[in-house]
Amino acid sequence: THLSGYTSYIVPIITSESTTENNNNVIAVHLDAREFEGWWYEGGGIYRHVWLVHAPSVHVQQWGVYVSPSVSLPSSNVHIETTIINEGQQQSVITISQTILDAQGWYVTCVNTTVTIDGKSQLITAHEAIIPQVHLWSPDDPYLYTLITSVISGVGVDTVETEFGVRTVSFDVNHGLIFNGKPVKIKGVCNHQDFAGVGVAMPDRLNEWRVRKMKQLGANAWRNSHNAVNPELL
Repeated sequence: THLSGYTSYIVPIITSESTTENNNNVIAVHLDAREFEGWWYEGGGIYRHVWLVHAPSVHVQQWGVYVSPSVSLPSSNVHIETTIINEGQQQSVITISQTILDAQGWYVTCVNTTVTIDGKSQLITAHEAIIPQVHLWSPDDPYLYTLITSVISGVGVDTVETEFGVRTVSFDVNHGLIFNGKPVKIKGVCNHQDFAGVGVAMPDRLNEWRVRKMKQLGANAWRNSHNAVNPELL
């Protein structure tokens, strides 16, 4: 049971080693929309993505990669924390590889480490990587790097991709918002999840189209109302 219809969550499904391809398994996802929550129409049904995530017994925890860049031009230090889960009974020696690619998919840097994780446990690892000539993210130039995290063990390989941008943000009482060292005026919109003629079941492509339209109008900020938006919009 998950009480919020707007936040992402995961339900673990652990299959036994005796499971074979000949078995027929049915996974049912049920939504009970009878509870009244708001005075507005919230929509009923499943209108956000439902994914089946398959991973070996030793894998990266769901949403378990945390990336925190800091800027010291012309380079950037990228602090990476990764949570590893061992669902198996046995201790495992694993190699964790963290590779950063630029927006064109070219190799930037890589750091590797080998650790031991006990059975039925979790482990948080920390890495420091350097982007030598960093390309900063901004509303006008939304440049993204990709971190590829690979966990290699004797029972398989789990790979997770994490997009991230590098920028500096501060607030000065005299100059307002300072973004990448320059003052920026906030020009924002308040936008609900629903869309005319579509309702609350927003396709990914329509979300993308709306963001582009807001940018064409000159907006650089977005207030989400009133609940957590779908990850695709973010």
